Amino acid sequence: MPEIMVTVSRQENAEYFGCLIGDTVPVDFEKYVAAVVGSEIGNAHEEACRAQAVAARTYAVKRGVLNGKAISDSSATAQAYRAKRCDPDRYPNCLKAAGDTAGVILTYRGKAIDAVYSGNNGGRTVSSKERWGNTSPYLIAQEDPWDAADGRTIYGHGVGMSQRGAMWAANHGVGWKEILRFYYPGTELTENYGESVVMNEKAQTIVRMAKERLGCPYKLGALGEIINGKQTFDCRGLTWWLLHQVGVEISTVGATTQYKTAGDWVEQGHIRDMPNLVCPVFMYKSAEGKMSHTGMHIGDGVIIHCTSNGGTKYGSTADSGWTHYAIPKGLYAPEEIERARKEKIMRTLKIGSSGSDVLELQQTLNDLGYECGTPDGKFGSRTALAVKMFQTNHGLTADGVVGALTWAALHGAGGDDSGGEKDRKTPDEIRGMAYELYLVLKKYFDGEGT
Repeated sequence: MPEIMVTVSRQENAEYFGCLIGDTVPVDFEKYVAAVVGSEIGNAHEEACRAQAVAARTYAVKRGVLNGKAISDSSATAQAYRAKRCDPDRYPNCLKAAGDTAGVILTYRGKAIDAVYSGNNGGRTVSSKERWGNTSPYLIAQEDPWDAADGRTIYGHGVGMSQRGAMWAANHGVGWKEILRFYYPGTELTENYGESVVMNEKAQTIVRMAKERLGCPYKLGALGEIINGKQTFDCRGLTWWLLHQVGVEISTVGATTQYKTAGDWVEQGHIRDMPNLVCPVFMYKSAEGKMSHTGMHIGDGVIIHCTSNGGTKYGSTADSGWTHYAIPKGLYAPEEIERARKEKIMRTLKIGSSGSDVLELQQTLNDLGYECGTPDGKFGSRTALAVKMFQTNHGLTADGVVGALTWAALHGAGGDDSGGEKDRKTPDEIRGMAYELYLVLKKYFDGEGT
Protein backbone atom coordinates (compact mmCIF):
# COMPACT_ATOMS: atom_id res chain seq x y z
CA MET A 1 0.00 0.00 0.00
CA PRO A 2 1.17 3.60 -0.61
CA GLU A 3 2.06 6.47 1.64
CA ILE A 4 -0.83 8.59 2.87
CA MET A 5 -0.91 12.18 4.11
CA VAL A 6 -1.62 12.87 7.79
CA THR A 7 -2.41 16.34 9.17
CA VAL A 8 -0.70 16.81 12.52
CA SER A 9 -2.69 18.21 15.46
CA ARG A 10 -0.96 16.38 18.33
CA GLN A 11 2.18 17.87 19.84
CA GLU A 12 3.70 14.40 20.30
CA ASN A 13 3.35 13.79 16.54
CA ALA A 14 4.80 17.20 15.71
CA GLU A 15 7.84 16.31 17.82
CA TYR A 16 8.05 12.82 16.29
CA PHE A 17 8.07 14.15 12.70
CA GLY A 18 9.97 17.34 13.48
CA CYS A 19 7.21 19.52 12.06
CA LEU A 20 4.67 22.11 13.20
CA ILE A 21 1.08 21.68 14.32
CA GLY A 22 -1.05 21.92 11.17
CA ASP A 23 1.62 20.47 8.86
CA THR A 24 0.81 17.48 6.67
CA VAL A 25 3.31 14.62 6.63
CA PRO A 26 3.61 11.43 4.52
CA VAL A 27 3.19 8.14 6.41
CA ASP A 28 3.37 4.56 5.19
CA PHE A 29 -0.26 3.41 5.17
CA GLU A 30 0.27 0.14 7.03
CA LYS A 31 2.45 1.83 9.67
CA TYR A 32 -0.33 4.34 10.07
CA VAL A 33 -2.85 1.50 10.56
CA ALA A 34 -0.62 -0.20 13.15
CA ALA A 35 -0.25 3.04 15.09
CA VAL A 36 -4.01 3.69 14.97
CA VAL A 37 -4.66 0.22 16.41
CA GLY A 38 -2.21 0.92 19.23
CA SER A 39 -3.75 4.34 19.81
CA GLU A 40 -7.34 3.08 19.78
CA ILE A 41 -7.19 -0.24 21.70
CA GLY A 42 -3.57 -0.64 22.80
CA ASN A 43 -1.80 -3.99 22.57
CA ALA A 44 -5.04 -5.96 22.84
CA HIS A 45 -5.66 -9.60 21.85
CA GLU A 46 -4.42 -10.32 18.31
CA GLU A 47 -7.92 -11.04 16.98
CA ALA A 48 -9.25 -7.73 18.33
CA CYS A 49 -6.25 -5.93 16.85
CA ARG A 50 -6.91 -7.52 13.45
CA ALA A 51 -10.56 -6.41 13.56
CA GLN A 52 -9.50 -2.91 14.59
CA ALA A 53 -6.84 -2.80 11.87
CA VAL A 54 -9.38 -3.59 9.12
CA ALA A 55 -11.87 -1.08 10.52
CA ALA A 56 -9.20 1.63 10.80
CA ARG A 57 -7.85 0.97 7.30
CA THR A 58 -11.37 1.01 5.85
CA TYR A 59 -12.23 4.20 7.72
CA ALA A 60 -9.20 5.94 6.19
CA VAL A 61 -9.85 4.61 2.67
CA LYS A 62 -13.44 5.82 2.85
CA ARG A 63 -12.11 9.29 3.65
CA GLY A 64 -10.02 9.41 0.48
CA VAL A 65 -6.48 8.77 1.71
CA LEU A 66 -5.75 6.69 -1.39
CA ASN A 67 -6.88 9.61 -3.53
CA GLY A 68 -4.50 12.13 -2.00
CA LYS A 69 -6.75 13.50 0.75
CA ALA A 70 -5.09 14.09 4.11
CA ILE A 71 -6.55 12.63 7.31
CA SER A 72 -6.25 14.19 10.76
CA ASP A 73 -4.42 12.44 13.60
CA SER A 74 -7.16 13.56 16.01
CA SER A 75 -9.92 11.26 17.25
CA ALA A 76 -12.17 14.33 17.43
CA THR A 77 -12.25 14.64 13.65
CA ALA A 78 -11.02 11.24 12.39
CA GLN A 79 -9.38 8.42 14.39
CA ALA A 80 -6.60 8.50 16.94
CA TYR A 81 -3.09 8.29 15.48
CA ARG A 82 0.00 8.44 17.68
CA ALA A 83 3.06 7.75 15.55
CA LYS A 84 5.11 6.34 18.44
CA ARG A 85 2.66 3.48 18.87
CA CYS A 86 3.95 1.82 15.72
CA ASP A 87 6.38 0.11 18.09
CA PRO A 88 7.33 -3.60 17.84
CA ASP A 89 8.41 -3.71 21.47
CA ARG A 90 5.41 -2.06 23.17
CA TYR A 91 2.70 -2.86 20.62
CA PRO A 92 3.71 -6.10 18.85
CA ASN A 93 0.12 -7.29 18.34
CA CYS A 94 -0.76 -4.04 16.59
CA LEU A 95 2.05 -4.32 14.05
CA LYS A 96 1.33 -8.00 13.48
CA ALA A 97 -2.37 -7.26 12.98
CA ALA A 98 -1.62 -4.57 10.39
CA GLY A 99 0.74 -6.93 8.58
CA ASP A 100 -1.61 -9.91 8.73
CA THR A 101 -4.48 -7.91 7.22
CA ALA A 102 -2.44 -5.65 4.92
CA GLY A 103 -4.58 -4.27 2.10
CA VAL A 104 -7.81 -5.75 3.49
CA ILE A 105 -10.84 -3.49 3.93
CA LEU A 106 -14.59 -3.89 4.39
CA THR A 107 -16.70 -3.24 1.30
CA TYR A 108 -20.38 -3.04 0.44
CA ARG A 109 -21.25 -3.54 -3.22
CA GLY A 110 -17.59 -3.28 -4.06
CA LYS A 111 -16.81 0.02 -2.33
CA ALA A 112 -15.25 0.90 1.01
CA ILE A 113 -17.79 1.23 3.80
CA ASP A 114 -18.00 3.92 6.45
CA ALA A 115 -16.41 1.71 9.14
CA VAL A 116 -17.19 3.85 12.17
CA TYR A 117 -16.61 2.41 15.64
CA SER A 118 -16.79 3.54 19.26
CA GLY A 119 -15.57 2.59 22.71
CA ASN A 120 -18.70 0.62 23.59
CA ASN A 121 -22.47 0.73 23.31
CA GLY A 122 -24.01 -0.59 26.53
CA GLY A 123 -25.14 -3.86 24.97
CA ARG A 124 -26.89 -2.55 21.85
CA THR A 125 -25.44 -1.07 18.69
CA VAL A 126 -27.00 2.18 17.53
CA SER A 127 -28.05 2.56 13.89
CA SER A 128 -26.63 5.38 11.79
CA LYS A 129 -30.18 6.61 11.27
CA GLU A 130 -30.75 6.85 15.02
CA ARG A 131 -27.49 8.65 15.65
CA TRP A 132 -27.01 10.80 12.55
CA GLY A 133 -30.21 10.55 10.50
CA ASN A 134 -28.70 8.76 7.50
CA THR A 135 -29.67 5.18 6.69
CA SER A 136 -26.90 2.64 6.12
CA PRO A 137 -27.57 -1.05 5.37
CA TYR A 138 -24.61 -2.18 7.48
CA LEU A 139 -24.79 0.26 10.42
CA ILE A 140 -27.90 -1.10 12.11
CA ALA A 141 -29.34 -1.37 15.61
CA GLN A 142 -29.00 -4.82 17.19
CA GLU A 143 -28.41 -6.46 20.54
CA ASP A 144 -24.69 -6.82 21.27
CA PRO A 145 -23.99 -9.73 23.64
CA TRP A 146 -20.23 -9.10 23.63
CA ASP A 147 -20.50 -5.49 24.74
CA ALA A 148 -23.16 -6.44 27.28
CA ALA A 149 -20.87 -9.12 28.72
CA ASP A 150 -18.05 -6.59 29.02
CA GLY A 151 -20.39 -4.45 31.13
CA ARG A 152 -18.67 -1.06 30.84
CA THR A 153 -20.35 2.33 31.07
CA ILE A 154 -21.36 3.59 27.62
CA TYR A 155 -18.58 5.59 25.98
CA GLY A 156 -18.97 6.77 22.40
CA HIS A 157 -21.68 7.07 19.75
CA GLY A 158 -22.39 3.34 19.72
CA VAL A 159 -22.54 2.97 15.92
CA GLY A 160 -20.64 0.13 14.23
CA MET A 161 -18.02 -1.88 16.07
CA SER A 162 -17.78 -1.71 19.84
CA GLN A 163 -14.10 -1.81 20.71
CA ARG A 164 -14.81 -3.24 24.18
CA GLY A 165 -17.17 -5.77 22.63
CA ALA A 166 -14.56 -6.78 20.07
CA MET A 167 -11.92 -7.21 22.79
CA TRP A 168 -14.30 -9.29 24.93
CA ALA A 169 -15.13 -11.49 21.94
CA ALA A 170 -11.47 -11.96 21.02
CA ASN A 171 -10.61 -12.92 24.60
CA HIS A 172 -13.34 -15.58 24.43
CA GLY A 173 -12.25 -17.27 21.23
CA VAL A 174 -14.03 -15.30 18.51
CA GLY A 175 -11.97 -14.55 15.37
CA TRP A 176 -11.53 -11.16 13.76
CA LYS A 177 -13.60 -12.03 10.70
CA GLU A 178 -16.55 -13.08 12.83
CA ILE A 179 -16.25 -9.88 14.85
CA LEU A 180 -16.38 -7.74 11.71
CA ARG A 181 -19.27 -9.71 10.20
CA PHE A 182 -21.31 -9.11 13.34
CA TYR A 183 -20.67 -5.39 13.64
CA TYR A 184 -20.91 -4.64 9.89
CA PRO A 185 -23.55 -7.11 8.59
CA GLY A 186 -23.83 -7.59 4.84
CA THR A 187 -20.30 -6.35 4.11
CA GLU A 188 -17.43 -8.27 2.54
CA LEU A 189 -13.71 -8.43 3.19
CA THR A 190 -11.83 -7.26 0.10
CA GLU A 191 -8.10 -7.74 -0.42
CA ASN A 192 -5.69 -5.35 -2.15
CA TYR A 193 -8.29 -2.59 -2.30
CA GLY A 194 -7.05 0.57 -3.99
CA GLU A 195 -4.55 -1.28 -6.16
CA SER A 196 -6.71 -1.41 -9.29
CA VAL A 197 -4.34 0.91 -11.15
CA VAL A 198 -2.02 -1.08 -13.41
CA MET A 199 1.58 -0.18 -12.60
CA ASN A 200 4.79 -1.69 -13.88
CA GLU A 201 8.20 -0.81 -12.45
CA LYS A 202 8.51 2.42 -14.45
CA ALA A 203 5.06 3.61 -13.43
CA GLN A 204 5.79 2.84 -9.77
CA THR A 205 8.95 4.94 -10.01
CA ILE A 206 7.01 7.84 -11.54
CA VAL A 207 4.43 7.76 -8.72
CA ARG A 208 7.10 7.66 -6.04
CA MET A 209 9.05 10.57 -7.57
CA ALA A 210 5.89 12.60 -8.15
CA LYS A 211 4.89 12.30 -4.48
CA GLU A 212 8.42 13.20 -3.38
CA ARG A 213 8.07 16.48 -5.32
CA LEU A 214 4.85 17.64 -3.74
CA GLY A 215 5.38 21.21 -2.60
CA CYS A 216 8.10 22.02 -5.15
CA PRO A 217 7.69 25.62 -6.36
CA TYR A 218 6.44 26.74 -9.78
CA LYS A 219 8.44 28.80 -12.26
CA LEU A 220 7.47 29.28 -15.88
CA GLY A 221 9.85 27.37 -18.16
CA ALA A 222 11.46 25.33 -15.36
CA LEU A 223 12.29 21.69 -16.12
CA GLY A 224 13.39 20.60 -12.66
CA GLU A 225 16.31 22.98 -12.14
CA ILE A 226 17.43 23.83 -8.62
CA ILE A 227 16.49 27.47 -8.00
CA ASN A 228 17.17 29.07 -4.61
CA GLY A 229 17.89 25.63 -3.21
CA LYS A 230 14.62 24.04 -4.40
CA GLN A 231 13.79 21.89 -7.40
CA THR A 232 11.43 23.92 -9.57
CA PHE A 233 8.96 23.12 -12.36
CA ASP A 234 6.19 24.45 -14.50
CA CYS A 235 3.34 22.14 -15.51
CA ARG A 236 4.84 20.62 -18.67
CA GLY A 237 8.28 20.61 -16.99
CA LEU A 238 7.03 18.30 -14.24
CA THR A 239 5.37 15.93 -16.71
CA TRP A 240 8.46 15.84 -18.92
CA TRP A 241 10.87 15.41 -15.97
CA LEU A 242 8.95 12.48 -14.43
CA LEU A 243 8.87 10.55 -17.70
CA HIS A 244 12.50 11.44 -18.48
CA GLN A 245 13.63 9.78 -15.23
CA VAL A 246 12.42 6.39 -16.50
CA GLY A 247 13.77 6.82 -20.03
CA VAL A 248 10.51 7.89 -21.66
CA GLU A 249 10.89 11.03 -23.79
CA ILE A 250 8.21 13.56 -24.78
CA SER A 251 8.39 17.15 -26.00
CA THR A 252 9.80 19.73 -23.59
CA VAL A 253 7.70 22.50 -25.13
CA GLY A 254 4.33 23.67 -23.70
CA ALA A 255 1.27 21.55 -22.97
CA THR A 256 -0.22 22.18 -26.42
CA THR A 257 2.89 20.94 -28.23
CA GLN A 258 3.28 18.03 -25.83
CA TYR A 259 -0.20 16.75 -26.57
CA LYS A 260 -0.10 17.42 -30.31
CA THR A 261 3.25 15.66 -30.82
CA ALA A 262 1.48 12.47 -31.88
CA GLY A 263 4.72 10.54 -32.32
CA ASP A 264 5.27 10.59 -28.55
CA TRP A 265 2.07 8.71 -27.72
CA VAL A 266 0.64 5.24 -28.34
CA GLU A 267 -2.86 6.40 -27.43
CA GLN A 268 -4.73 9.65 -26.82
CA GLY A 269 -8.33 10.44 -25.99
CA HIS A 270 -10.96 12.03 -23.77
CA ILE A 271 -10.31 11.63 -20.05
CA ARG A 272 -13.66 9.88 -19.50
CA ASP A 273 -12.23 6.97 -21.54
CA MET A 274 -8.83 6.91 -19.79
CA PRO A 275 -7.62 3.47 -18.67
CA ASN A 276 -6.56 3.33 -15.03
CA LEU A 277 -2.87 3.95 -15.75
CA VAL A 278 -0.13 6.32 -14.70
CA CYS A 279 0.00 8.76 -17.62
CA PRO A 280 -0.07 12.48 -18.50
CA VAL A 281 -3.41 14.33 -18.52
CA PHE A 282 -4.29 17.68 -20.07
CA MET A 283 -6.70 20.60 -19.84
CA TYR A 284 -8.19 21.83 -23.11
CA LYS A 285 -8.72 25.59 -23.36
CA SER A 286 -11.61 25.47 -25.80
CA ALA A 287 -11.86 29.22 -26.45
CA GLU A 288 -8.33 29.28 -27.83
CA GLY A 289 -8.30 25.74 -29.20
CA LYS A 290 -5.24 24.56 -27.30
CA MET A 291 -4.11 22.65 -24.22
CA SER A 292 -3.55 25.02 -21.32
CA HIS A 293 -2.23 22.74 -18.56
CA THR A 294 -0.83 19.26 -17.93
CA GLY A 295 -0.21 16.91 -15.02
CA MET A 296 0.50 13.27 -14.20
CA HIS A 297 -2.37 10.90 -13.42
CA ILE A 298 -1.03 8.49 -10.76
CA GLY A 299 -4.06 6.17 -10.65
CA ASP A 300 -7.68 6.01 -9.48
CA GLY A 301 -8.43 9.58 -10.55
CA VAL A 302 -5.56 11.20 -8.59
CA ILE A 303 -3.38 13.76 -10.38
CA ILE A 304 -0.13 15.44 -9.36
CA HIS A 305 0.52 18.70 -11.21
CA CYS A 306 2.43 21.94 -10.83
CA THR A 307 0.56 25.25 -10.87
CA SER A 308 1.42 28.91 -10.41
CA ASN A 309 -1.00 28.80 -7.48
CA GLY A 310 0.56 26.40 -4.99
CA GLY A 311 3.38 24.68 -6.85
CA THR A 312 3.36 20.89 -7.14
CA LYS A 313 0.19 19.50 -5.54
CA TYR A 314 -2.57 16.92 -5.76
CA GLY A 315 -5.54 17.22 -8.09
CA SER A 316 -8.38 14.97 -9.21
CA THR A 317 -10.02 13.99 -12.49
CA ALA A 318 -13.25 15.12 -10.79
CA ASP A 319 -11.92 18.70 -10.81
CA SER A 320 -13.19 20.88 -13.63
CA GLY A 321 -10.98 21.34 -16.67
CA TRP A 322 -9.21 18.00 -17.11
CA THR A 323 -10.33 16.75 -20.50
CA HIS A 324 -7.71 14.53 -22.23
CA TYR A 325 -5.09 11.87 -21.56
CA ALA A 326 -2.13 10.49 -23.47
CA ILE A 327 -0.22 7.23 -22.97
CA PRO A 328 3.48 7.68 -23.88
CA LYS A 329 5.49 5.26 -25.96
CA GLY A 330 7.87 3.07 -23.99
CA LEU A 331 5.99 3.12 -20.69
CA TYR A 332 3.61 0.16 -21.05
CA ALA A 333 3.28 -3.10 -22.92
CA PRO A 334 0.09 -3.43 -25.01
CA GLU A 335 -1.32 -6.09 -22.67
CA GLU A 336 -0.86 -3.74 -19.68
CA ILE A 337 -2.87 -1.04 -21.40
CA GLU A 338 -5.60 -3.51 -22.28
CA ARG A 339 -5.76 -4.77 -18.69
CA ALA A 340 -6.00 -1.21 -17.38
CA ARG A 341 -8.82 -0.45 -19.80
CA LYS A 342 -11.03 -2.79 -17.77
CA GLU A 343 -10.43 -0.53 -14.74
CA LYS A 344 -11.79 2.62 -16.42
CA ILE A 345 -12.34 5.37 -13.86
CA MET A 346 -15.89 6.54 -13.27
CA ARG A 347 -15.77 10.27 -12.59
CA THR A 348 -18.01 12.08 -10.13
CA LEU A 349 -21.09 13.54 -11.83
CA LYS A 350 -23.37 16.35 -10.67
CA ILE A 351 -25.53 19.17 -12.05
CA GLY A 352 -23.60 20.78 -14.89
CA SER A 353 -21.68 17.63 -15.90
CA SER A 354 -21.96 16.43 -19.49
CA GLY A 355 -20.62 13.65 -21.67
CA SER A 356 -21.03 9.99 -22.52
CA ASP A 357 -20.89 8.95 -18.86
CA VAL A 358 -23.85 11.24 -18.09
CA LEU A 359 -25.67 9.60 -21.00
CA GLU A 360 -24.89 6.18 -19.50
CA LEU A 361 -26.17 7.38 -16.13
CA GLN A 362 -29.43 8.63 -17.60
CA GLN A 363 -30.02 5.43 -19.55
CA THR A 364 -29.34 3.32 -16.44
CA LEU A 365 -31.70 5.40 -14.30
CA ASN A 366 -34.47 5.15 -16.89
CA ASP A 367 -33.96 1.37 -17.17
CA LEU A 368 -34.31 1.08 -13.38
CA GLY A 369 -37.53 3.08 -13.34
CA TYR A 370 -36.09 6.40 -12.14
CA GLU A 371 -37.32 8.62 -14.97
CA CYS A 372 -35.03 11.45 -15.94
CA GLY A 373 -36.40 12.16 -19.43
CA THR A 374 -34.82 11.51 -22.79
CA PRO A 375 -31.08 10.82 -22.29
CA ASP A 376 -29.09 13.72 -23.71
CA GLY A 377 -25.75 13.53 -21.86
CA LYS A 378 -26.48 16.72 -19.88
CA PHE A 379 -26.85 16.50 -16.09
CA GLY A 380 -29.75 18.81 -15.19
CA SER A 381 -32.27 19.14 -12.38
CA ARG A 382 -34.43 16.25 -13.62
CA THR A 383 -31.46 13.90 -13.64
CA ALA A 384 -30.46 15.12 -10.16
CA LEU A 385 -33.97 14.37 -8.85
CA ALA A 386 -33.84 10.85 -10.30
CA VAL A 387 -30.44 10.32 -8.69
CA LYS A 388 -31.74 11.49 -5.30
CA MET A 389 -34.70 9.09 -5.52
CA PHE A 390 -32.34 6.22 -6.35
CA GLN A 391 -29.98 7.15 -3.52
CA THR A 392 -32.84 7.36 -1.01
CA ASN A 393 -34.09 3.89 -2.00
CA HIS A 394 -30.61 2.38 -1.66
CA GLY A 395 -29.60 3.79 1.71
CA LEU A 396 -27.20 6.38 0.27
CA THR A 397 -26.85 10.08 1.08
CA ALA A 398 -29.45 11.72 -1.18
CA ASP A 399 -27.31 14.61 -2.44
CA GLY A 400 -27.84 14.12 -6.18
CA VAL A 401 -24.10 13.65 -6.73
CA VAL A 402 -23.01 10.43 -8.43
CA GLY A 403 -19.79 9.36 -6.74
CA ALA A 404 -18.14 5.97 -6.21
CA LEU A 405 -20.84 4.53 -3.93
CA THR A 406 -23.71 5.62 -6.18
CA TRP A 407 -21.96 4.23 -9.27
CA ALA A 408 -21.45 0.93 -7.44
CA ALA A 409 -25.12 0.79 -6.41
CA LEU A 410 -26.25 1.61 -9.95
CA HIS A 411 -24.11 -1.12 -11.44
CA GLY A 412 -25.26 -3.55 -8.77
CA ALA A 413 -28.90 -2.82 -9.60
CA GLY A 414 -28.36 -3.03 -13.34
CA GLY A 415 -29.55 -6.62 -13.70
CA ASP A 416 -32.83 -5.96 -11.87
CA ASP A 417 -35.81 -4.80 -13.91
CA SER A 418 -37.97 -4.00 -10.88
CA GLY A 419 -36.74 -0.46 -10.30
CA GLY A 420 -34.16 -1.56 -7.74
CA GLU A 421 -36.76 -3.09 -5.40
CA LYS A 422 -35.96 -6.74 -5.90
CA ASP A 423 -32.80 -7.06 -3.81
CA ARG A 424 -33.40 -4.25 -1.34
CA LYS A 425 -34.04 -5.29 2.25
CA THR A 426 -36.51 -3.48 4.48
CA PRO A 427 -35.33 -2.27 7.90
CA ASP A 428 -37.35 -5.06 9.53
CA GLU A 429 -35.70 -7.65 7.28
CA ILE A 430 -32.27 -6.28 8.14
CA ARG A 431 -33.06 -6.38 11.86
CA GLY A 432 -34.34 -9.93 11.45
CA MET A 433 -31.12 -11.00 9.73
CA ALA A 434 -29.11 -9.36 12.51
CA TYR A 435 -31.16 -11.14 15.17
CA GLU A 436 -30.61 -14.48 13.45
CA LEU A 437 -26.89 -13.80 13.51
CA TYR A 438 -27.14 -12.92 17.19
CA LEU A 439 -28.83 -16.28 17.92
CA VAL A 440 -26.08 -18.13 16.08
CA LEU A 441 -23.42 -16.26 18.07
CA LYS A 442 -25.29 -16.90 21.32
CA LYS A 443 -25.28 -20.62 20.60
CA TYR A 444 -21.56 -20.37 19.88
CA PHE A 445 -20.91 -18.78 23.27
CA ASP A 446 -23.17 -21.31 25.01
CA GLY A 447 -21.25 -24.18 23.45
CA GLU A 448 -24.14 -25.29 21.24
CA GLY A 449 -22.67 -24.36 17.89
CA THR A 450 -19.45 -24.82 15.98
